[in-house]
Amino acid sequence: MFVIDDGSLIPPCDKQLPVPVFHVPEIEEFPVYSVLRSLGNNLTVTPDGLPPVFFSNAALGLARPLQLIFNLSPRLSYVPISWRM
Repeated sequence: MFVIDDGSLIPPCDKQLPVPVFHVPEIEEFPVYSVLRSLGNNLTVTPDGLPPVFFSNAALGLARPLQLIFNLSPRLSYVPISWRM
């Protein structure tokens, strides 16, 4: 249903957003980089078929995008399907 804007004020909304159950700390880029760099050759291949040495060598380019994804996921209350068990 479409309504013509008459310029009146929007009525107050009594519905409030739920209060988060707990505070999720912000993940920084450097710790993500450090963990990626520390991955050794003694680990098994990932489900994608990539060896850990790939992540170790690509840590500089992967740290920032992963940090953004890790921080955005809890804020949106969304976990990618491939992360679910």
